Amino acid sequence: TAFGGGRSKSAMELGNLSDPIDGLNDIGSIGITISDQLSKVIYANVSYNYLYQNNITDGNSQLTSSYIGNTIFRKEEYILNTLDRNHKLRFGFDMNFKNKDLFRIDGNLALNHQISGQNKDLSLNSFNSISEGNYQDSTRKNNPNGDLDLFYSKFFNKKGRKLIGNLTLSAKNNNRSDFVKEQYLEYNIANPSVLNNQFNQDQYILQRNHSNNSRTSLTYIEPFSDH
Repeated sequence: TAFGGGRSKSAMELGNLSDPIDGLNDIGSIGITISDQLSKVIYANVSYNYLYQNNITDGNSQLTSSYIGNTIFRKEEYILNTLDRNHKLRFGFDMNFKNKDLFRIDGNLALNHQISGQNKDLSLNSFNSISEGNYQDSTRKNNPNGDLDLFYSKFFNKKGRKLIGNLTLSAKNNNRSDFVKEQYLEYNIANPSVLNNQFNQDQYILQRNHSNNSRTSLTYIEPFSDH
């Protein structure tokens, strides 16, 4: 399900002049893996990984364009910030029973949480008018996903006979919210107290996408001949 719409644009909206580089990065991670024989018939393994990334980029851009009888000055100052957190958990259990039946469980869980935002101050001087504005936006993403796989193999005394069952479950979730705030003013250089044009916009967009899937299979094998 998605809510929202396209972003409106003002007639005096300034172009995006920023060309951010890597900026300042703060990265950290941790991981752990455990494997153990829980009993005579059960073997388990579990792993967890966490990744943290934070980026801050700020800077400014300036552009001068000259035309016949007119010179345009554009200036932009900006700061960008992105915080990203990733969790991943994997687990598995293998069970080998005395009657030689086999049961296996495998699972994966993942969670990505991201927050990003930017703030820009813009100005444009052209001929006898000045345009100034501020642009802010923020985005939040929260994406939990997981899958589970169950496998069972039944052993029979008759050589070649098999009964195999498999069940797979998966869930995917993508949640995102965006907030945009824009303000632009245009006034005459000769009379700054009088506005020629004004633009204000606040916009909130919410997106939610969810999907759940399952798959099952059952296979029986019966040999008709020993050769």
